[in-house]
Amino acid sequence: MPVRNWLRPLTARLTGARRSRPCREPKSSARRPSVELLEDRTVPSAPQFGPATLIGTAPQSGEWVRDFTGDGVPDLIAVGEDGQSVLFYRGRGDGTFAVPHTQAFASAFPSDLRIEDLTGDGVPDLFAIGADFESVIFYQGLGDGTFADPRTQTVTTTLAGSPVVAHFNHDGKPDLATGGGFDGGVQDPMTVLLGNGDGTFRDPVAVSGFYAAGVPGTIAPVSQLIHVADDADGDGNTDLLAYFDGGLVSIALGNGDGTFRPPTHLGVGDFQYGIQLSDVNRDGKPDLLATNIFGVTVRLGNGDGTFQSPTGLFGIGGGFTIGDFNGDGNPDFLTPFGSTDTAVYLGNGDGTFQASTLAGSLGGTPADMNADGHLDLVSTDAGDFVVAPGNGDGTFRTPVRVASGAAVVSLLAVADLNRDGKPDLVGDALDANFAGVGFVTALNTTRAAVPPRVTVSGGTFVYDGRPHPATGSVTGVNGEDLGPPTLTYSYTDAAGNVVTLPGAPVAPGPYKVVASFAGNANYLAASAEAFITIAFKARSLTDLSKPLHAGRTIPVKVQLLDANGTNLSSAGIALTAVRLERVNADGTRTRVALEDSGNANKGNLFRYDTGLHGYIFNLSTKGLGAGTYDFVWTAEGDPTEHVLSFRPGS
Repeated sequence: MPVRNWLRPLTARLTGARRSRPCREPKSSARRPSVELLEDRTVPSAPQFGPATLIGTAPQSGEWVRDFTGDGVPDLIAVGEDGQSVLFYRGRGDGTFAVPHTQAFASAFPSDLRIEDLTGDGVPDLFAIGADFESVIFYQGLGDGTFADPRTQTVTTTLAGSPVVAHFNHDGKPDLATGGGFDGGVQDPMTVLLGNGDGTFRDPVAVSGFYAAGVPGTIAPVSQLIHVADDADGDGNTDLLAYFDGGLVSIALGNGDGTFRPPTHLGVGDFQYGIQLSDVNRDGKPDLLATNIFGVTVRLGNGDGTFQSPTGLFGIGGGFTIGDFNGDGNPDFLTPFGSTDTAVYLGNGDGTFQASTLAGSLGGTPADMNADGHLDLVSTDAGDFVVAPGNGDGTFRTPVRVASGAAVVSLLAVADLNRDGKPDLVGDALDANFAGVGFVTALNTTRAAVPPRVTVSGGTFVYDGRPHPATGSVTGVNGEDLGPPTLTYSYTDAAGNVVTLPGAPVAPGPYKVVASFAGNANYLAASAEAFITIAFKARSLTDLSKPLHAGRTIPVKVQLLDANGTNLSSAGIALTAVRLERVNADGTRTRVALEDSGNANKGNLFRYDTGLHGYIFNLSTKGLGAGTYDFVWTAEGDPTEHVLSFRPGS
């Protein structure tokens, strides 16, 4: 808590003989919060994690990390050992999980069970292609971690290959695409099922011609490996891309209504591992990256779904990950280098890449694990989580290893399990035979490299004898609310005195308020400041109903009131005439000489009149021409400027 001293109460100002110069609130900083760091920015050089926790001990498979209840907290779901039950672990929001709830079904799940929101209600559902390859089995998520009984929809075509969920006709309802297999020299067509928004689909639409023999750089494929849905020509419609293990990439451009144009074909080399679209030369057109056993091939896009000849072959083969690893805005990529390291290729922004450097870690998921603004690499190795901290220049520091306690761990997700704004680790715990035995988590305990955002509100209040505290907030780097209970406030008057009793300003005057966050295990200390003004209310008793003649004296009569209208005027509170201004026709102001009549107001001070129970200033209008004038005055200790407007005549 801030140090507490007492500011002289209002009664002392009313009766005391001392007069201080009026205080003015700095106009440039009023009501404009600013962050001021109070502590050193030194932070750990690498992400830090608490001990790993094993969640569940029963054999399981098919693990997922999602928010299944809509409360913003990640939950865990797995398929039970029997293959026909779901184990649901509700996330508590503190990094722990409830005892799993088991939901049994009448029959076993299909082998390729997927999780997607097929109804558009924000709740994840389960679905799979049936074992007969002619049906879709749908388990609707109920929003509490359980699922409705399966609903099977039979279709009139063969659904082979891995399904992809996308939007093909702009109706906002999830659609489904499945690949056709390649069997005996005949390639089955790909199939698009337009969704009805309830987990069911319309009649299938066949997209034929994805395989074409004789394309340079290809051989006869054994099977179609996978397909992706993306926008290859930048027209806003989702397209279909498929690649085969014979080195062929086929692209069918979408029409935006669920139909597609005939596929075009590219040869990109044998034994494909993956394809991805990314604008690597930053011309606004999607480019194609494909990887095979020889490396990553880059084909610059023409913006119409066609692609140029390869710009080069990079890497040594295997999968690849795209990201901006040196913060220059150009896409970079990673590929495996042997079995223990990763090659980093920094993009030049023109479709070419620099010579590779080694990351010192085996690939992984890019994520900023210590809030320093640099991408780190998250992976696993045997029974350890492995995090390689990024330096922000495409290089990485010595990896941090977190023992999972399992014989083998496989990374499932990087997610904020305890709502502290920091990404935590979630893995699939496996035994020595690679059978699933549960989940394993490790909470991120790294202190953020930046302070939180602190704001505090100021403002002007009319004196009412009560304290007027400030209000503030403090938010973390991901927008999470850290206050206001974590904030402390200090108030300083214009003389530098700290206001501590009753804890907020009471007496009239300007005050600087500082809202302070002391820092915690997650964030550095920070503060923000604003200004509060406690002001008198003014009542004018000046009679302006009669014509004012130039050269005459205007007896300016005022009283000071509180918020309830009680007269606080006293000889102990000095009022000062500040200036006299002429208001010009264009709205500008010109300062003119301020004079009193007969030296009745020495030092431009108002005279206290006991009969009036108020104040009088005899304002001379000598030498003033016709027009509008503003007479400005203030009360002692209150920087608020009060204005009396008048128009002298001839």
